[in-house]
Amino acid sequence: MAASAKQKNYQDSVSYYSAQCKTVEKTYKPVFKGWKITHSYKANNGFGIPVIQQTTFYFDIPITKITGPKEITESAR
Repeated sequence: MAASAKQKNYQDSVSYYSAQCKTVEKTYKPVFKGWKITHSYKANNGFGIPVIQQTTFYFDIPITKITGPKEITESAR
């Protein structure tokens, strides 16, 4: 096989697998396996304005570690 034929073959493979990777990235939907707890509380922020703070903690299945928090802040007024 000539060098240019190999190069064309490799380029075709790159194009094909690149398109496959992009398709997988667009359609992948992760599955959450574990537990979550949402904790809400009301407190004053640095300016003295009451805000409602809500934090959701995510745990692994055996509840041995926190896998990620997500915080949501709202004005209490």
